[in-house]
Amino acid sequence: MYKPLLLLLAAMVLGGCSTPFNTIERADESRPLNKDKAAIVGFVSEGFLTQPHGLHVMLRYQDPNKEAIQTLISLETMARPNEVEGSKNIVGNTFVFEVPPGTYEVSHWFYFYYRAMSVDLPKPLLFTVKAGEVAYIGGFHGNSLTMCLSNRNNYTKDVASIRKAHPFLGDITITNLSENLQFPGWPTNTSEDVFGKGLCKLL
Repeated sequence: MYKPLLLLLAAMVLGGCSTPFNTIERADESRPLNKDKAAIVGFVSEGFLTQPHGLHVMLRYQDPNKEAIQTLISLETMARPNEVEGSKNIVGNTFVFEVPPGTYEVSHWFYFYYRAMSVDLPKPLLFTVKAGEVAYIGGFHGNSLTMCLSNRNNYTKDVASIRKAHPFLGDITITNLSENLQFPGWPTNTSEDVFGKGLCKLL
């Protein structure tokens, strides 16, 4: 039931339940990466007080064919082995997706077990990958207390974790595209200024 409901939520965000779209699953690690494609890697996690909410960060392929069905990628914290060590209040995992070369947008995010959706950003978060490139796009982290998402450039730490969790990558070069994708806090339509320091600010 989990995957069909996720697809329904994503479809609603895209403009209605009947909106058709494709999804890209995580890379097949039983074979080498296709040199005619690109790959995106990173880390996604969420912090919580009692139980995880099921974070999903959605990426949207900017297909040059405007008539094509939309293609989405879901970076999710649940239904994957937890790779966070030393914390009972954070779950997360590394990810590797093999994708068509081109431009992608970090389009929206939501919690599977919470009725809230990210607000629209004033400027889209875009990145472009080339054929044969493996690119790190950041460390995404959801905070269930502030109901905000952040993305940080944790390249050195995350890439070490990615190589350990996905040995099929070998010593392939991983470029860092996270610099232009960082943001300190992306709220939902239900986010509140919990500490009176400003929306999405802890300190």
